[in-house]
Amino acid sequence: MSSPERACRRQRVGVARRALWTLSVPVATFALFTPACDGETTPSAGGATTCASEPKNLVNAPELKGGVAWLNTDAPWTLARLKGQVVLLDFWTYGCVNCLHEMPVLAELEAMFAKRPFVVIGVHSAKFANEEDANNIELAIQQYDIRHPVVVDSALAIWNAYQVQAWPTAVIIDAQGKLRYLQAGEYSASTAATRIEGLLDQAACQGVAAAPVPYLTDPNAASTTPLLFPGGVLALPDGRVAISDSSHHRVVVMKSEGVVGDVYGSGVAGFLDGSAETAQLFNPQGLAFLTGRLYVADAGNHAIRALDLDAHTVTNVAGTGAEGMPLDTLPTWQPATATRLDSPWDLEPLGSTLAVALAGAHQLALFDPVGARLRWFSGTGDEGLVDGTPSSCEYAQPSALSPSADGTTLYVADAESSAVRAVTVADGSCKTLVGKGLFTYGDQDGTGDDVLLQHVSGLETLDNGDLLLADTYNSKIKTLVPTTRAVTTADWPPPSLATNEPRGISRLGQTVYVADTSHHRILSHDLGTGDTHVFDLGDLAPPHLLGDAGASPKNVTRDAGDDAGRERGISELDSGR
Repeated sequence: MSSPERACRRQRVGVARRALWTLSVPVATFALFTPACDGETTPSAGGATTCASEPKNLVNAPELKGGVAWLNTDAPWTLARLKGQVVLLDFWTYGCVNCLHEMPVLAELEAMFAKRPFVVIGVHSAKFANEEDANNIELAIQQYDIRHPVVVDSALAIWNAYQVQAWPTAVIIDAQGKLRYLQAGEYSASTAATRIEGLLDQAACQGVAAAPVPYLTDPNAASTTPLLFPGGVLALPDGRVAISDSSHHRVVVMKSEGVVGDVYGSGVAGFLDGSAETAQLFNPQGLAFLTGRLYVADAGNHAIRALDLDAHTVTNVAGTGAEGMPLDTLPTWQPATATRLDSPWDLEPLGSTLAVALAGAHQLALFDPVGARLRWFSGTGDEGLVDGTPSSCEYAQPSALSPSADGTTLYVADAESSAVRAVTVADGSCKTLVGKGLFTYGDQDGTGDDVLLQHVSGLETLDNGDLLLADTYNSKIKTLVPTTRAVTTADWPPPSLATNEPRGISRLGQTVYVADTSHHRILSHDLGTGDTHVFDLGDLAPPHLLGDAGASPKNVTRDAGDDAGRERGISELDSGR
């Protein structure tokens, strides 16, 4: 493939979102056709059961070869090894929020068919250079609780063999190794389950089903450190430090360095209000403090949660717990807890409201805690790098927010375009400070258009108006001067404390805190003395994560209409048309 221009896209019933990352290879030869009714059997004239007829001209699935490594498994998986299994290939890349949306779906399918011959194989086909590294992919497997085998497809050999065109893409192979279904974009567990169930029944009817293969790994194996992939950190006005312990599904509030205060969340991923000890969160990210309450971007639950630091409780204040579509581009307030959100990733006070970075919707919103209401603020909902009015701005997975020193501008870390945007608070219009687009990235200091970043995911404003950046996939801290658009790499941390995919940044006075995400730690840096050290977490211990593959993978409450709003459907494959 000459140019890796592929789409991380969303497909829903009735709405096919515009695919912004187009493919530069020929269209797949897998044609669509009206399906036979998989899985049904009919009695013959003599009363014997006849298996459902198969579509004609089915083609063999390409072999899973060309990967540079296999992870989460003791040996590579071949089509011969998979004979008799119904297989779902999940083409993904770990920086794509739409791919992350499918991880609970895959876990649900694995739990649903745990006792039947069904296997999920992750095919990691990277977008960013940093995502090609097998070590980084192995960390992502731990971070997102992926329990199935993953092949590292950094050379795009398997991607090209299957002629995939978007992230995420699911391909379903039947028990005889034939290509049967293809879905580009997001999909629901119920839709995929219908197809899988039909193929499993058909394999059983035909006598070709193999025995189930136990392959799921134990997520508790990764939970050995006090923090697990912390994504957010916030210095509170009274000196306490709040930490989003993201892959432990909890928020830790440190009284001071070395002294643990309170822990909010049981460690079990879920969507449950209540006391600090019993409440459940799911992949919490950005944090904000406003009018005495700590607010959490509960990304995995598509919700905003409020932590009462005096009553030690967790309450949902925005979102339903189910993934939503992009918000209508109208400044109309809606009841916050009745509005479905899409992966809120960061929060930032703007007066009496909170700005919300909706990473999955590629938009910004405003949340009014007093009025318990929420509305759109900026962004069309299409993924891109377009400046202009609030209804014409395009963002690409906005992941961090920070206001200017005078409060008139909101800076946005636009992760998938490796850009930093400046949004006018008064009207929501946007402009790009640095960054060139979805597929232009690198590690280059300079000014304006000369600057190259790689998946920038953290921001913090200094007293002089400059910005600290977490240049996540370059594993560096950098400084951006908004007035000149000049970017320089910071001279800290020292090599002995080099970061690994840092994300959240926060500051109180001269002290800067950095969520050194893939090192499972927080760094503390003194801007005055230049000292950097690992923040002492005292006696904080990891929780025990739910590890039963036969149980529901996430105790997340979903709206009754969730499946109907999440996917466009899965297409069958037939080479004969």
